[in-house]
Amino acid sequence: MSTLELKDQIIRNIESLNEDDFQKVYHQLLEVLKLGNIYKLTVEENEAIDQALKVSEEEGTYSHDEVMKEAKDKFPNLKFK
Repeated sequence: MSTLELKDQIIRNIESLNEDDFQKVYHQLLEVLKLGNIYKLTVEENEAIDQALKVSEEEGTYSHDEVMKEAKDKFPNLKFK
């Protein structure tokens, strides 16, 4: 698929969103469009990740290193502490 076709597809997808769904993705879309900017987790997002890691380690399901590696692999543009 050409770049122009991909852009048209994105535009069609955006145009098909209802107002509520568009509001939900608007700010995320702006962040993605700011090329070169690395998304930084909010305090709340960092706290949620830390809490999930603690629960995971306590239950013995995943180690901190395993979770961090998977998160970094899945979300390479995020900056983790």
